[in-house]
Amino acid sequence: MWYAHRELVFIDSKIAKDFFLNKAFLLFLSLKCLCYICILKYIKKRTRLIEKSILLILASKDFNEDEYLVVKTILERENFKLFIASDAHTLCVGSKGLKVRPDISFYNMRESNFNAIVLIGGSGIKSYWGNSLLHNLVNNFNRSNKLIAAICSAPVILSRAGLLNDKEATCYMNDRKELERDGVVFVDVPVKFQKNIITAQNASASQQFAQTIAERLK
Repeated sequence: MWYAHRELVFIDSKIAKDFFLNKAFLLFLSLKCLCYICILKYIKKRTRLIEKSILLILASKDFNEDEYLVVKTILERENFKLFIASDAHTLCVGSKGLKVRPDISFYNMRESNFNAIVLIGGSGIKSYWGNSLLHNLVNNFNRSNKLIAAICSAPVILSRAGLLNDKEATCYMNDRKELERDGVVFVDVPVKFQKNIITAQNASASQQFAQTIAERLK
């Protein structure tokens, strides 16, 4: 009897041990699944944010206010989130005195955080034609096949970065020779879209420019 009782106790303890082990294993699996679900939700949420995030480049001074305001209004109406980037330490100042506080410095820009980049024109953007940081940035966007848009004098940045070689593009009429010097086929149209690049001539084309950006990102 004593041996039988001992054997039963042993069996019961083994069953209890197996039960708790199984329960612990199921708990582990549940926690693991929960972690995966949280990670997937985070990735999905971040992907949605990136899909709606646009990096907008402004010159620190003398950017074209009309282009900026029209593009900003239309894209925000379409629920895109704009992040202003500049090398201005405090405020960007437009050609008519409009002041805009940038969200990001040129030194902290990463293509992976945005779905598109938009470069606003104006006389001030000409000082950025040879900016290597911008050249590297637009090339990163291009390698990721993300949308790149530039208006007025800003398309020259794209041509200097080598993105418009043998491609059709437009820009501010006075800068036409700058594009042609870089091997670009200039076309006299308000807005030109080719592959993943949009270029526009001037402030008068701002509405069509912004609408084209919104359409291509939908």
